[in-house]
Amino acid sequence: MVEAQVLGGNVITMFADDIHHAFSYQQNWPLGSALACILLGITVVLIFLVMRWVDLDKLLGTRAKLG
Repeated sequence: MVEAQVLGGNVITMFADDIHHAFSYQQNWPLGSALACILLGITVVLIFLVMRWVDLDKLLGTRAKLG
């Protein structure tokens, strides 16, 4: 968790830090699980949005052959 502390410093609390503290220091497993599921949901939504706008065939220079 050193990377999150270096990037965020003492001013900003990174989401991964909240998850880490909920599981390890606070021993609050339901909160840690809920935060992890929220982070997973945000990540999945962002991936779907990016995949909608980005054409991987054009980006990679390949064409998938069907059939």
